[in-house]
Amino acid sequence: MKTIRTAVIADIHGNLNALNACLADIRKEQCDRIICLGDIIAKGFRNHECCELIRENCDIVIQGNCDEFFSRDLSSFDNEREKQLCEAYQKTMDEEDIAWLSRLPFSYECMISGRLVRMFHAGPDSVNNYETNTLYASVDEKYSMFAPCAGSESDQYADAVFFGHVHMQMLNRLYNRILVCPGSVGNPLDFIRNDTKDGDERNTCNAQYVIITGTDSDEYGPFHTDFRQVPYDIAGELRASEEFFEYDDLAYELKTGKYRRYEKIRKVLLKDGIDLDLV
Repeated sequence: MKTIRTAVIADIHGNLNALNACLADIRKEQCDRIICLGDIIAKGFRNHECCELIRENCDIVIQGNCDEFFSRDLSSFDNEREKQLCEAYQKTMDEEDIAWLSRLPFSYECMISGRLVRMFHAGPDSVNNYETNTLYASVDEKYSMFAPCAGSESDQYADAVFFGHVHMQMLNRLYNRILVCPGSVGNPLDFIRNDTKDGDERNTCNAQYVIITGTDSDEYGPFHTDFRQVPYDIAGELRASEEFFEYDDLAYELKTGKYRRYEKIRKVLLKDGIDLDLV
């Protein structure tokens, strides 16, 4: 049985320097294939370049919420502000990028070392999952992530689920299963922050991904997950993005690893029993 090394990346968000750093590390680690869990675009500026690199280098690409939203036909918007935002982002891409993003599949699954592995962007029922942060969710909510989803080949609960969307690396074990987020390539964040308790911000602000090592087989065998954090040229990415219409928000997140919309994430985490005003 052949051992394969699968790099799983997610949430590039138009950050070309971070993507290039990850791809270089993946080559150094001699991975056999790359799977992208979506959100290739938006938040960052260099969306066309990232679309090109993902098409050239990834074996499997699934759709994220930003990929779906910002590839919509502009005539489909009733909200004028959303339409203007989508139009602004579409100007950072070409027609091929937009058409490709709109066609990306919802999910992917395979067998690795006898384990049913399922991958999607946010949750098994939607490319958006704003009801909970997942990392801090209840056991029942986390268990629901293993359920069959749109596009599943199997109707079984998965042994391992890999998802993006929350921009933080995690591995949870429950019910003899693992739930894994590889983190974010281009927009890594840490939501529980306190100026008197925080460690070095560089511990968050690296390009992040994960490598799965196992056999390409239904037969049960070794299965490893290796979390990777790769430093990259943040200052260079910001210099290349100086004309970006959301530059200030981008710079804040890339340099601090803090989410730009504090009240939004605070409301989400309150549902999970965490009050960011008290941490």
